Order: sequence, then structure tokens, then C-alpha cells
Amino acid sequence: MWRVIQCFAIIKTITRIGNSRGIIFDAALPELARLKEGDEVNVEVHAGGTITIVPTNRPLIEPDEAASTARRLIRKNSELLVDEWETLTLAVAAGALRRDETTAKLRALVS
Repeated sequence: MWRVIQCFAIIKTITRIGNSRGIIFDAALPELARLKEGDEVNVEVHAGGTITIVPTNRPLIEPDEAASTARRLIRKNSELLVDEWETLTLAVAAGALRRDETTAKLRALVS
């Protein structure tokens, strides 16, 4: 598992890609950001022209921590909602949920 513990700055050039413009990422950049081809990202343009790119399918917590927390909660509530907790645990571990979906499902189960 990758953990980026410092900020990396790379100067890139806007490139023509067909009729569009884009930035070609070196292989290391998406790997450090845990991105792969086909991943969905949110692109924001801020005042002053700063552009941020944020993955939309990134869990709120690391997968190991999510799985550990889910196991603890499943044990705590073993008589209640076993199927729902198990389903959520498997979905989080598989990275199948977007951040907002994970948050909504966790809130529904703990409330």
C-alpha cells in the first residue's frame, strides 16, 4: 500500500490530444496518487487558476482500518444487521463504493 508522506511538484506542459488539450502524467504520478486508467476524478478550478484533481472513489479511511472497524462493529452488533454489515465490509474491502456512498451506508448502519 502506498502512502504519500510528502508533496511532489512536477512541471508539465499542456499538450494537444486530438481536438482537446491535456496533461500527460508520467507513470509514477498516477501510481503515487493511487490512480489508474479509467478512474473517475473531480477536477476543480479555483480562484487564481489553481486546478485540483481529486479521486472520487477514494475511501474515507484506509482499507485495513475500514475492515478492522467493520469487523469490530459486526461483532458488537452480531444479532442486528449482520447481512448489511457483511455486505458493506466486502464492498469497502473491494473498493466498490465511492466516498459518499461509503459514508452514507456507514451513517445509516450506526444510527
